[in-house]
Formats: sequence, structure tokens, C-alpha cells
Amino acid sequence: MVYVAALSFFYAMGSLLMEAAVRLTSGKGLAFDRDALAVVDFAGFVVPYVICQVVVAVLAVRRLSLRKLFVLSAICAVASYPLLFLLSQIPKGMLRRMHIGFSGNILVGQLLPLLIPVLILALAERRRSASESGPKGETDTVLPRPESVDGSAQEQCPKSQALPERRWYRWDIALAVLPLCYAAILDPLGIINYIGGLVNEQLLFSAVFALVFLLPVALGCLGVLVVRMFAVWPRRIHGKGRLLLCWAAAVGGFAACFVLPFASRLPPYEMYARGFRRHVQLKTDVGAIQTWLTTLDPKDCQDQPLGLRIAPGVSYPNPPKSIPSPECVSRLRPRYTKLTRDDKGRPMIRLTWGGGFGHWGLVVGDKDMEIPETQERTGQEYGPPDRPQVVYAPGEYRLPLAPGAYIWYELQ
Repeated sequence: MVYVAALSFFYAMGSLLMEAAVRLTSGKGLAFDRDALAVVDFAGFVVPYVICQVVVAVLAVRRLSLRKLFVLSAICAVASYPLLFLLSQIPKGMLRRMHIGFSGNILVGQLLPLLIPVLILALAERRRSASESGPKGETDTVLPRPESVDGSAQEQCPKSQALPERRWYRWDIALAVLPLCYAAILDPLGIINYIGGLVNEQLLFSAVFALVFLLPVALGCLGVLVVRMFAVWPRRIHGKGRLLLCWAAAVGGFAACFVLPFASRLPPYEMYARGFRRHVQLKTDVGAIQTWLTTLDPKDCQDQPLGLRIAPGVSYPNPPKSIPSPECVSRLRPRYTKLTRDDKGRPMIRLTWGGGFGHWGLVVGDKDMEIPETQERTGQEYGPPDRPQVVYAPGEYRLPLAPGAYIWYELQ
């Protein structure tokens, strides 16, 4: 666990430094708040690949040294950044013709730097084992028969015959790690969702997106584990009752990991909204936003974003007034802003984060504004009676933040 966390953080910091260098060379400024969140987001994205590296290393290298693996991975990661920079300089049209795009960034940035160190350690161990075994054709020596306590001689045993391998189950543990990662992203306790809201990033989406590329590897590990359960375990585990107990524990453990999360009654969006509320409490000055809203004319709040700009040459009858974004709002870096009015006609602002897989945000209005209740999504039927089609309108989960302010999360 320490290795996965340390290497993931190293990758994230390396990516952050590379992005900072690109921004400085292009004349753009640094956004420290956004960069700090990018470290957490990128680290969560790399975690599945690091776990896959550890699994492959355990299976391929018998005398595994995590220190050597970390050093080699760090060197390969640093070497991959210039390759990523060169890849980013290739025109997009040429990338499409070469069938290199996002998958090329994954291959160069994550997979190759993690697999090359394992290959180097495996080759080094193979050469070490070959040197220890001696030249080919050497016959096995026979140990002399030591006399026992009563003076009788024991049987001769060849030196090449070793004792049964200890800790044989380490292969099964390594094979089970990657499939269990898919159970972890189901997040039955909502911990990952809460942390995602706390840093205002979709960590679960990043983890799922990263694990999609490792699905064939996970299925292969699961298949090998099943084969070992019925081919190796009966020869290693003595006693029929103990073998049945181990089989039941393995099957029950996997079933619990993949079935129990679906039985949980805790909505994932609720934990995300609670984490996001804590994030807003630490980052947002609600009082300053409410004070700024009192300086606006309600007639100028016509459902327009802050800093509204109309393209030149476009005729727009009665355009709404362009209101610049204050510092108390701009430092939050929302994806969308919307100036509107509440039920009593007072200015109100709606901030939105997220994307195509869900939106969430913050609404700030007058201190006396009533916070609405959670609105469930509603469906309406369309089409002929014999073949009706139901179209659902998204709802909103609302969580009070302060007088006149609340957190919302889109219910799809």
C-alpha cells in the first residue's frame, strides 16, 4: 500500500511539473488550486496501473525488491515525459492517421514505464539464477549420510531436491489483487465518493476509466486463480474439510465484494455532495458573494453567465448586461456560471462543476432565501398508447450550506 501510494504520488508530481513547464514556456500562468487538485486526480488515475505492476512483479520476480522496483520505475517515468512531450507536438491529423491518440498517451505515460522495470528485474533474476545453478551438464551432488543419534545412517538425498516451497499462496494473493480493485470502485461505504467531493474531482470516474484498459488482464488473473484453486490447492492444502473451507472462503469473499455494494442503501451522490459541501466550506466565502449580489440590479440578472460576450457580427436583440466575475467567484474556477433571480426577484448566482457524466454545484442568494427541498427526477410519457416512451427530467439533491446557500447534485 505504501509503495502504490508513493509511486502514484511520484507520477502525479512528475505530471504536474511537466504541465507547469509547458505553461511557463507558453506564457500562461500557474493555477495552484487547480494544480493541487490535478495531483490527486492523476494519482487516482495511475493507481490501477501501479497495482497491475505490483501483481506482475510478484508473479515474475521471486526475490522482489520494492526499492529497486521503485527506483527503476522513477527513472522510466522521468524518461517517459520527454516522449509524451514529443507526442503532444505531433499534429492531431497525423495522430489519427497513425491511430495514436489517447491510447498512445496511456501506453507511453503509464504502461511502458511500469512494465519495463518488471522486465529488467525479471531478466536480472533469470541471469542470477543461471549463474547460481552452475554450468550446464553439472550433475547433482549427493550429500553424505550423517549418522543419527543411535548411530544408524540416514538415507542419501540428492542436493537438488528442495523442500516444498513455502508461501505458495502468494501467487493466489497476487492474482486476486487486480480483480478486487473492480470491487473497490463500487465503493459500498461511499468513501471514494466523499473524497472525490472533498477535492472536487470525479475520482471514481477516473478509476473506472483507467481500469477499463486493464479488464482483460483482470479477467486473465481471475481465470488463472480459478484454475489454481482446483489444480494446486488440493495438492497444497491437506484435509478435505480444510480444502472445502478455503474454497468457500474464496468464493464467498469474491461474492461479498461484488454483491454487497449493490445491496447498500446509501446513495453515492449523497456522500459526494457531503464531501463537496466540506470543500466549499473551506474554499468559499459565502458572505462575500452575498454582499456582491446586493450590489447588482435584479433587472440585469437574466439567466446569463458572468462576463458574457457576444461574438462580433452576431445580431442579438436586447442582449443582457455583461457583469464581470468578482474575485470571490472567479477563484473557485467553476465550469459554468449563471446569474438569475430567486422566487422574490432578488439576484442569485448558480455555479456548476462537472461534465457529461454528472453535474454538481453551489447556489448562493439572499440570506433570507428559502432553500428548496430535494427534487426527484420525473418522467413523462410520449408517443402512442400502445408504444409509450418515458422521458425523464433530471432532478436535484440539495444540501444546505449556509443561510441563503446550498449544495446541489444532479440526479440523472
